[in-house]
Amino acid sequence: MKLIERSTYKLTDRVVTIDEHFSRIIENRLPKSKLLIIPNFTDTELYKPYYGEFPDSLTFENKFLVGMAWTETYKFHMQHLLKIVY
Repeated sequence: MKLIERSTYKLTDRVVTIDEHFSRIIENRLPKSKLLIIPNFTDTELYKPYYGEFPDSLTFENKFLVGMAWTETYKFHMQHLLKIVY
């Protein structure tokens, strides 16, 4: 696996991370000129929880709803949860 990782870093023009944390994890594995951070976050001033009533057209009565916006679903074995639900 490390061989594949090293080869990938060597052959790519840029490696993109979503924040400083992930950047620091890999910064010693490739030249800094190849490392780019594109923040991936939620603006908590713009998006806030809604606690009001939803119109009937948006409700899921008698249904189980799982929502996820995450790219590492398989890393955390969430596909098993989805199989159980369906």
